[in-house]
Amino acid sequence: MNMNLSELINEILSEWAYRVEDGMPNPKNPTHLKELGIVLSEMGLSHIKNALVENLLMEKGKTPEKVVEAEKGNFSNPALNKSIKYKNTKGEDAEGLVGNLLRLPADHPGRQAAERTLPADGTPERDAINKDLGGEGQPKKPEEPKDGKGGDEKAPKEDPIKKAAPMYDPKADPAMAARLDKEKETQAQLAKDAEADKEAEKGEQPKEDGEFKPIDVKDVAKEMPQADTDTFSGGSDIPDAIDPKELEQFNTDINKVAQQVADAKAKGEPAPNINLCDVTVPGTNLYCDDNLGIPRDEMPQFKGKAEPGSKAASMDSDAGGEVDTEPVFREMLKQKGIKTLQTQVPADKLKATQKDLVGAKVVGMMGALEKDPNHPKITAPIYVSRDGYVIDGHHRWAAVVAYNAQNPDKQIQMKTTVLDQDIKDAIPMANKFAEDMGIAAKKADANKETPSAPTSAPKLTDKVKQKIENWTKEEKAFFERNEGAPGSEMRRSLGQALKDKQLELGKQLRKELNTK
Repeated sequence: MNMNLSELINEILSEWAYRVEDGMPNPKNPTHLKELGIVLSEMGLSHIKNALVENLLMEKGKTPEKVVEAEKGNFSNPALNKSIKYKNTKGEDAEGLVGNLLRLPADHPGRQAAERTLPADGTPERDAINKDLGGEGQPKKPEEPKDGKGGDEKAPKEDPIKKAAPMYDPKADPAMAARLDKEKETQAQLAKDAEADKEAEKGEQPKEDGEFKPIDVKDVAKEMPQADTDTFSGGSDIPDAIDPKELEQFNTDINKVAQQVADAKAKGEPAPNINLCDVTVPGTNLYCDDNLGIPRDEMPQFKGKAEPGSKAASMDSDAGGEVDTEPVFREMLKQKGIKTLQTQVPADKLKATQKDLVGAKVVGMMGALEKDPNHPKITAPIYVSRDGYVIDGHHRWAAVVAYNAQNPDKQIQMKTTVLDQDIKDAIPMANKFAEDMGIAAKKADANKETPSAPTSAPKLTDKVKQKIENWTKEEKAFFERNEGAPGSEMRRSLGQALKDKQLELGKQLRKELNTK
């Protein structure tokens, strides 16, 4: 990895911030620590993962429990169980048992400090200490003749393996036992890390069925005649079609949100709940000028927490406990005969469906894009309708829009999977799928991405659908007989009438909702 330490740390923190729901990593949150472990494994840094997480969980100046247990000592000689202080190789204060320190290399400061506490070599006291240590440090003595009188015949040499055995016997040496236990744990963890790295590599490899195969955006109309030509025309409105002052104000507002989130993080406070739908350039798709007003907890979720006993509950979940049902949704579309295609479009050509965009989450993803504009998870394809509305992936879309607004000369194209359905049909269908699978919707909260509680009250989308069912045949024909196809005379002539109808419908819905 060709970067200095500061850049590496920033890269890790940026990626970690993207992975956690509120964009604010918390080292005391076990779920956040799991995400950190995954990030380090994916970056090829699994060898520092355990030590780093352990340090984050430890209080300053304290050692892990197992090290403390090993440091208690179990030598028979009190002199070896004595705890002494010394300066380590870095000049820092350190502490350890004399018996343990004597097993360090001869030039180690701890070994030298321990040696200074012992009696002189050759004394009975020193011999007793050496015996308790298993002979380590005992001075060599001249070999005695076999008959004790001297002579040319030499005594048989003691087997060096047997001689050293007591030094490595866990039963005889508690410190050695602790080291062996630690080594076993380390080896076991390395094996787990290796398996995790293999799984991460598998996840990075594109699935054959889910591989992104886009067609040219200008060919979408040929494949889907009812697709919105303005959305799928190929050109971005940034920056030329937007007033420079309004674009500058939009960027300023996004930067203010990012600063507020950063300030809250620095103070250890919860992230502010800022709805980026309030940051809008009128007449554009930055962000929610033409959104359908659906709350986030009434939008379909293809990835999330599985309800107990549901179909999704039997599927594999990620480290955060979330299940990805998107492959099942893709298969369902095939079975229903709903055509899909993939293409890349300027992000600002797409329109928001929901009325909630969690500011902390969007600016967190935007920061990750600043580090890596090709971030595989943020730039993964999102589902959109043929009339240009986002079905799933609003926050990733909003992050790309914000990035493009600040980097108009190096814009990121939004990868999309287009459904051959208008949004009025796609949302109820996708919601029914999510409900059948048992994936709970999510609330718009910067600090809690908790599933919404199930409710028997009708959703706003259902109320809209009921109103549409009461339209006259002439009004329904606008959609059903394709009289309202993009570019048609009927669509242009009825445009204002439809807007009036929508305004009237919105007033009626607000009135009904206020009476509930």
